[in-house]
Amino acid sequence: MRKQRKNEFVLTTNANHTSTPSILSFVANWLDNNGMSEEKCSAVKTATCEAISNVVDHAYDASTIAKRMSVEAYVYEDNTVKIAIRDEGKGIADIPQARASLFTTGDSIEHSGMGFTVMEAFVDTVKVRSTVNKGTSVLLFTTLE
Repeated sequence: MRKQRKNEFVLTTNANHTSTPSILSFVANWLDNNGMSEEKCSAVKTATCEAISNVVDHAYDASTIAKRMSVEAYVYEDNTVKIAIRDEGKGIADIPQARASLFTTGDSIEHSGMGFTVMEAFVDTVKVRSTVNKGTSVLLFTTLE
């Protein structure tokens, strides 16, 4: 499901790696249509990809029924861009611990524990809200310029 206006969109999709490329393409086109430079757009795509990958890898397990996520974005009057990636998964019990470099709840062979560090390197601000057994919202903020 997709709802879009020039300065905002809401996209709800299945939480799986096969949907990630089309989501990122959609986000990049939307950012371009709102005047973001190609270089900055690439950085935001990287942060968004990392957030989506973390939803797919960590939010849901075999006991979780819902496997949906939403990606929402908005451009404010001051040209601040907010991209929110939300899930209804198992949530994060300890957000400061989850944000620490090298911390992972996944297999340390496949997961580096650098998810939030990567996001923070590519956007101005990363905010995380989470409730155990209800889901997580990762909010990415940057500017169009």
